[in-house]
Formats: sequence, structure tokens, C-alpha cells
Amino acid sequence: MRSLRLVLLAGLVCLLPATLAAAETGQEEPFTALEAHTAATSASQSSAAVYALLINVETDDRLVGAESDVCERVDLVDADDHVLAYTELTLQEDVITVLGDEPFHLRLTGLRRPLVAGETVTVTLVFEHSGRIPLPTAVN
Repeated sequence: MRSLRLVLLAGLVCLLPATLAAAETGQEEPFTALEAHTAATSASQSSAAVYALLINVETDDRLVGAESDVCERVDLVDADDHVLAYTELTLQEDVITVLGDEPFHLRLTGLRRPLVAGETVTVTLVFEHSGRIPLPTAVN
């Protein structure tokens, strides 16, 4: 739990300059990813979990889909790997949403190629109000 608090604090510190810049220009992004990552995979692996810290800074919004060029589909799954409806994920205004093992995370299913450590892949999240939001995801 302590490590999660440290990650959240670090993410908020990183978010502060962007928030101040947005306030100065009067523009605000509807959505910010404080962190998004997945693990490197081998050629024999067909899926990979994506973990992220997300904050919706504009208004409440609901996830309605997700996709990525590196896989056949992106699923929202629970801690027991059961596929959930995207609509079960709602981001509340100014609240950090954790995509971790619990209560849910994203799974890249049907990988088209191995994910290589050091690269960044894009997962596009589709929200009801904010539309398509790219989520750069670091491969560790």
C-alpha cells in the first residue's frame, strides 16, 4: 500500500506543471494518464496486462471501448481475469482511477508481435464524452 501511495504522489507531482500550464492558457485536457505500463512478452505469449493511473480532469466520463495496433482486441478484465463490459469503468472528475490487478485492468489480447522492453505502445481508450484518447504505454 505504501508503494501505491508513493506512485500516486509521484504522479501528482508530475501532473502539477501540466495543470498549471493548462490553467494559464485556459485549456485543459479532458484526461491525463499519470502512468501506464505493461511487461515485455515473448513470441509465445498471446496477451499482456496493462496497468495505469488515470485522472479525468474535466468531467465524469465512461469508457466505451479500447483498441491497439499491437493486438486483436483490448479487454477490461477483473482480478480473476473475467472480461467485463467497458461501461463498468467510469472516471470521476478529478479522481485518480487505478487500473491495477484489483478491481480491474486492461488486457491486450491476441498480440500480433512480442512487446519489447524499452518501447512504447499506444492503447487508445474511447470515452463516451471525451472520445478517443491515446494512452502511451511503456513496455518494461
